[in-house]
Amino acid sequence: MNLHQLRVLSALISRGSYTAAAEHLHLTQPAVSQQIKALEASCGVRLVERANNRIVPTHAGEVLHRYAISMLHLEEEAMHAVEELRAGGRGRFVVGANTTGGMYIIPPLIAAYRESNPDTEIVLKIDYTEAICQQIAARSLDVGFVGGHITDRRFNIEPVTPDRLVLIVAPSHPLAQLPRVSVGDLAQEPFIVARYGSSTRRLIETRLKDHGVSLRVGMEQGGTEDIKKAVESGLGVAMVSQWSVLREVSAGYLKQLEIEGLDLSRHYEMITHKSRYYSPAAESFMAFAREEAPKLKFADVLKRPAVARV
Repeated sequence: MNLHQLRVLSALISRGSYTAAAEHLHLTQPAVSQQIKALEASCGVRLVERANNRIVPTHAGEVLHRYAISMLHLEEEAMHAVEELRAGGRGRFVVGANTTGGMYIIPPLIAAYRESNPDTEIVLKIDYTEAICQQIAARSLDVGFVGGHITDRRFNIEPVTPDRLVLIVAPSHPLAQLPRVSVGDLAQEPFIVARYGSSTRRLIETRLKDHGVSLRVGMEQGGTEDIKKAVESGLGVAMVSQWSVLREVSAGYLKQLEIEGLDLSRHYEMITHKSRYYSPAAESFMAFAREEAPKLKFADVLKRPAVARV
């Protein structure tokens, strides 16, 4: 078994055909087939099979594929580290963030870091919290920023900036006219929420349940921007990060309400893999985040344009 064979296996499984894998790897189709046969002989088991005109992994192939992805990312990591040293410390690393962090909190942080490190290449990827954690574990991300409490023992987990969820409604909504809002006032309200599995959604459900109120889901949306638009249109109420509604509340498109006796505070956390090598550039950014993220002000977010999700 060698890295080239694992690279071939990964390409074959991800693309589903020998032809597509060969084109991706710039190899001939017989060469791909030969590498797979050699890998299967080395492992002593079948790794792939054909189903519905597509090449799919066997159970053994799926297990090996997961390890192959980690090993190939580790190879890429090593090459980047050597390349950085050869380039005299110019540096490149990949940052992942959940939707709210990636659109509102991390971009000002990256922009501030680039002011003193203009030659460093920083790639920002935005995804759900669970996906960010999976990519940190697979080493395809260098550092992640997520909301909610992460307990995975594979990671170093550091709170970097406080956050809290706030209730938002359309200015014409009946709740917007109340002098105070209680948890009980929310019992019959349809909530606009993120898809099931969202860490923010779990926090809302847990905190409401602690006060004897079940979350009434009126609509599921793909992300914070969609949730805000639905609330603005009067389709329901929502709880989102205070960072995500600064512009809309300031402009009067949404109204932010306080809920008596309901604690919706949390921290944004920086997560890194405990057992991987970090380049000097990545280490420098992580140190910068520890120092500067707690100092972020709402004005820092308001003065920078919102980032489109990618």
